[in-house]
Amino acid sequence: MMVGPADDEYERYKREGDELVKKGEYEKALKKFQACLVVPNFSNDTYAKGKIEQCKNAVQLRKEAETALSKNDGPVAVERLKQILVSNPDDPITRKMLADYWKKKET
Repeated sequence: MMVGPADDEYERYKREGDELVKKGEYEKALKKFQACLVVPNFSNDTYAKGKIEQCKNAVQLRKEAETALSKNDGPVAVERLKQILVSNPDDPITRKMLADYWKKKET
């Protein structure tokens, strides 16, 4: 199998997307995985499509958590944040949001 510029481009977007997911930056990662699907011969890539769904889900859950926190609905916020951590346990942004919530609750 020959590796061409399109393969390199796909791998770059995929790698950048994966790094952004590790950082919990789902909106930025989403753009990278969407870019994977634009690369010639990768429009039906199941890996990128799966990551797009994961990122969209995490973005939605984080928005719901932020809304719940703004309404002082801690249990809902915690549930949404924990749902994000199921697919990305090391997400530093979500872990910090949870830690901040528990610290605030203690005071």
